Formats: sequence, structure tokens, C-alpha cells
Amino acid sequence: MKKIGFIGCGARSLRYLRNLLQSHPGAWSVPALCDTNEENVKRFGRILGNTDFKYYTDSQKMLDEEELDGVVLAIPNIFHREPAIKAMSKGIPLLLEKPVAIDLEDCKALWSAYCENGRPPVVVGFVLRYTPFYSKINEILESGRLGKVLTINAEEFLSEDLSFVFRRGWRKDKTYSGPFIAEKCCHDLDILNWFSQSSAHRISSFEGRTYFVEEDDMGDKCEECSQSDRCAYAMKYPGEPCLFKETEHPDHQVAIIEYENGILANFTVTAMQSASRRTIRINGIDASLYGDINDDFIIITPRSSADKGVREVCEIIKIKRDSSGHHGGDSVISNAFWQAVNGNDNVVKAGLEEGIQGALLAIAVDESVQMGKIVDAKALLEEVFHENTVNPAW
Repeated sequence: MKKIGFIGCGARSLRYLRNLLQSHPGAWSVPALCDTNEENVKRFGRILGNTDFKYYTDSQKMLDEEELDGVVLAIPNIFHREPAIKAMSKGIPLLLEKPVAIDLEDCKALWSAYCENGRPPVVVGFVLRYTPFYSKINEILESGRLGKVLTINAEEFLSEDLSFVFRRGWRKDKTYSGPFIAEKCCHDLDILNWFSQSSAHRISSFEGRTYFVEEDDMGDKCEECSQSDRCAYAMKYPGEPCLFKETEHPDHQVAIIEYENGILANFTVTAMQSASRRTIRINGIDASLYGDINDDFIIITPRSSADKGVREVCEIIKIKRDSSGHHGGDSVISNAFWQAVNGNDNVVKAGLEEGIQGALLAIAVDESVQMGKIVDAKALLEEVFHENTVNPAW
């Protein structure tokens, strides 16, 4: 029986736990859990149906004392570095939640440890790569059906509820979460890396905060605020601190990316929309593709050949997925980790190199905003990987 430890017992780890319990019941156990919040650990115990595990508040101690076959690491982003390096030093498969790091120095440290320890199996939590929707798009791109790709435009819309998530708890503090584009959108940026089949060269980005703006008559808490009777946040979370006073994150942002192979990509994220949604458009020489992950469809439109008397034909592809979460990606990524625990990491779609490239892209995007200039992403990649890089971005 395989032994899997969890470092961080919050919502993301719970999703991995539930998927592993459902897909591989009785094949593994949880001998150890690590979290500074005892309530999180108790909730884990209720889902496991037992408390036959050792509870740690120190991840280093847990990794020193326990003989594990795999580790799930899902804690606030600022704390990823040390437990990830420790797990890699033991050579055991690691499921490392995204973003893997939020600054350049941690990216360097993770890559150095990875190389020094023989490149152990690492599954980075880029769950979008594992969804049937994005997997199908990648299959279409690899078939060459679109021809040479020229541009990629991706959008993410955040519902009211999801917009609030990133302005509460530890995520609202950039010290712990890093830039908003890293915490929320680094796996969207990873999709651009994956589909471009190249490395980012130059980055330009702009962000704004229009909705989440403090006004003079706002109180420190919702019940003290003159706007509480018409504020969506106050209605949902009465008694909470005023979200508008504490937020550091933008509520809309755009990133423009030039890739080494000439592809130009654009990513836009917008908060406080009617529903959460992701869409993507890819324009190639021979055809264009448009997809909506929420409505589970992809449309392929060939380049018009009306001059030859042939009518343009669109193909609509419907996507089938399960209900495991993240549009069917959660069950697939959980199984990829399980396969890695059992010695098969060929099914891993994003390892540490891809995780670091996604993190560096987010860091470059944020730097462009803060410095008001175009950023050389290629220089960041070279600073981390040097001659040790093995695989291109895709």
C-alpha cells in the first residue's frame, strides 16, 4: 500500500484527496498530515473516515520522520520553496501546487535542487493542461490542422464569488500569494506556453482596479459601512473586514506576449463578471479555432476559399468531461500523480520546468506593470535554467 503525505490541508488538497479516494480506494493510506490549522486537519480526518495519521505543524519534520511514497504540497505560495526542496531531496514524487514560486530567487533554488537531486518526479498543479477541453485543442494544434499559428487570444472572466476569493484570507496579501497574475492566472499563461510550442521573449502588461476602490464613507467592517445595504460582498459576508480597503490586487489585467517563434499572444482577465468563464481563439494560416471551456465546445473555421468557389465550412467539436472539478481536469491530474507514485511519470503533462516557466512568465508580466516597460522574459529564463534546461517550453 502506497503512503501519501499532505502538506497543507486546505481546499485544494481536499480536492486531490477526494479524487484519489474515489479512483484508487484501498490502494493507499495517509500516514501524516501537515498544517498549521488544526481545523483543516480535522476535516481531512472526517473525509478519510479515521484519525490514524500523525499530525505535524512542521513540514521539514514530517518529511524527515515519515517514509512516504508521495507528497502533495498545497500551501500559500511564499512557503513552497523549502518543503519542495526537501521532498525532492528524498526523491519521492511531488504534487506541487501552482504557482511553484512567486519570485526569481525561489525559481532558481527549486531548479538547482531539482537538478542536484537527479530530477525526481514533480507534478505541477497546472490542472488546465489535464482538462479534456485544452487537451483536445493541443491535439488539434499538433495535427497541423490550423497551419502555422500567428496569434492566440485567451480570456478569463471571474464571477462575483470568485472575484471575492482572491481578496480574502491569505490570497489578498501579495506577500503570501505573489502578484494576482501569478496566483490566479499562471496556469492560463502556461496554456499559452504549451500551445505556442515556444518560449516567451518579450512581455508587456497593463492592470487596473476600477471596481475594488476604497471610498471615503466605507467602514473597516461591512456592518460599519454606509454601502453595506447595496454591496454584494457585505450581503454575502456580513461581519467581514471591508474588502475594498484591504485589496492589493487589480480587478482587470491584460498581458501581451511575444514568443521566440513569432507567435503573438494576448491574455485578459476581468473580475466581477456575470459568471466565471474561459475562452480562447487561435488564428493559424490554414484555419482558426475558437473554444469556450464552460460550454464545452470548440469551433474550427478553415481559411475562406471563396475565390475557388468552395464554401467555408465550420466544424463544431463537443467536449465530454466528468464532474471532478476544473472542467474534468482534477480527476486526470490526480491520476497523473498516482501514476507517478507508482513509477510511471510519462503521463505528467507539466513538470517542474514547465512550472517554473509559467511562474517566470507571471513574474515578467507583473514586472512590466510595475516598471511600465517591456520586459525581457528570455533573460529571466536564461538566468534560471542556464545550460541545464532539457525541454523547450512545450
